[in-house]
Amino acid sequence: MDQLEKELKEVDLILMKLFQKRMKIVSKIADYKIRNNIAIQDKNREQVVIERSLQRLKNECDKKYIISFLQSMMKISKEMQEKMK
Repeated sequence: MDQLEKELKEVDLILMKLFQKRMKIVSKIADYKIRNNIAIQDKNREQVVIERSLQRLKNECDKKYIISFLQSMMKISKEMQEKMK
C-alpha cells in the first residue's frame, strides 16, 4: 500500500505541473481570443478535443471518466479566460 500511495503522489505531482503548464497556454490563447474578438467558448473545438483523446484511449471502461476529466479541465479553462476579459 505504501508503494501505491507513493506512486499516486508522484502522478499527482506530474498532473499538477502539467495542469499549470496547460493553464499558461490557455492564458495565451485567451489573450489571442480577446485581441481578435473571438468567443471564449467553442463547442465544436471542445468536441474535437474529447474525440481526439478518446481515440487514444486504451481501456474503454475509462471513457466516461476521461470525458468528465476533459470537460472539467475545459470548464476551468473557460472560467479563467472569462475572468481575463
